[in-house]
Amino acid sequence: MSGALPEGPSGTDAIVRTHEALERYHARITEAAAGMRMRRPWQETDRPDIRRELEQVLGIGQRRIPRLLVEPREVERRGRLAINRLRATSWPGVCAAGVLYRPDDASTPRPTVLLCCGHNRHGKLNETYQRMAIHLARAGAAVLVIDCIGQGERQPMGHRDLFDVFACGMTVQGLIAMEAIGWLEWLQEQSWVDPARIAAIGNSGGGAATMTLCALRRELACIVSSGYPGRQEFTCHKERALCSCTIWPGVAGRLEMWELLASFAPGKLLIFQGDGDPMFPADDFTRVARQVTAAYRYAGAPDGIEARLVEGGHAWDDRRILLVGEVLGKWLGLAPSSAAPVEADPTLLAPDETCFRPWPTDAASGEQLARRLTGHTGPVARALWDVFPADIPVDQIAQVTGPHDTRRVLSQMAAFLHRPAPVRPRADVASDGG
Repeated sequence: MSGALPEGPSGTDAIVRTHEALERYHARITEAAAGMRMRRPWQETDRPDIRRELEQVLGIGQRRIPRLLVEPREVERRGRLAINRLRATSWPGVCAAGVLYRPDDASTPRPTVLLCCGHNRHGKLNETYQRMAIHLARAGAAVLVIDCIGQGERQPMGHRDLFDVFACGMTVQGLIAMEAIGWLEWLQEQSWVDPARIAAIGNSGGGAATMTLCALRRELACIVSSGYPGRQEFTCHKERALCSCTIWPGVAGRLEMWELLASFAPGKLLIFQGDGDPMFPADDFTRVARQVTAAYRYAGAPDGIEARLVEGGHAWDDRRILLVGEVLGKWLGLAPSSAAPVEADPTLLAPDETCFRPWPTDAASGEQLARRLTGHTGPVARALWDVFPADIPVDQIAQVTGPHDTRRVLSQMAAFLHRPAPVRPRADVASDGG
């Protein structure tokens, strides 16, 4: 829950009980991770189990995948590119938005890239994401950049504190993944798309989304996941308030990131991480890179994986844009380009050049979407501990985790150890956006 932190009980007994509760959860997470069974994601016998675990943890169901209804918009021409700001409906009442970049002379089916944005106030209109899209489009690809649930101009939907989604037995990351699949299925239906050369790329939160696609959409030609690949165990231990999209209930000891990434073998996969990324340790990435590279070797596809620890921090920069362009160029058959993206590019859209002006007042929120998909009618969860209470009463929790709400930290740990029930979608939920 946002806002000023509570003082909480400050007596020695309360502080000791809270510290002991945190240590219990750390021990349980470590024990769960240590007891995790070894899977072989490169084998067809183990892949269905990994996918089932992912779908159950995130609340994903095939019948919940939306069918995107995209409103045709006038095409703008900037330089050698055609740019189309797309308005769409994913699930009933849910407004979605994306920007499509295409070479102006696009007349035949061509390689296509879905770019999933990470956390950023401007979402798809963030300069770095636009520069990545323009760089790839100038090399010959069609590039669709989308705002995920509650990001960019879709912020009114809610995102970071969407706790009621968990009360419905769903997750924010699950909604993001299912909507991304809906966009991919829409792309596959377009005449200007080569269905055999579709890629999905993303960094940070976008890297988490594309990581899930490794297990959910193995028919993609290639996937890029950066600024996220690491260990779920490390995330489960974090003593800071996490975004709701990072909370995967029951994931501790049940599913690891390397398994999802390796499930894509022998499909072409690029993973990379900044050696100075403050959010995800380089050592964790190095371990995951080894595991996934070995899986590709066992799958007989050693050339299908590119795993690199690059210089720098968390966000994409020119070197990473060039890296993605180089690798996708090789795998998708794009025109080679060594030119760095130009910062003052006249092709860039301004932050206020959104798809909806203004955002529709009747557009569904994330809470409304989850309730419609599941039929949940219980009280609205306003805090994470309403859904995942810790093993110490909330009014007895002392504030001991610095600037981060200790109640929320404990609830996150409880969530990571939670075992969700299997997905049972409502029988009357339509799968399309109409």
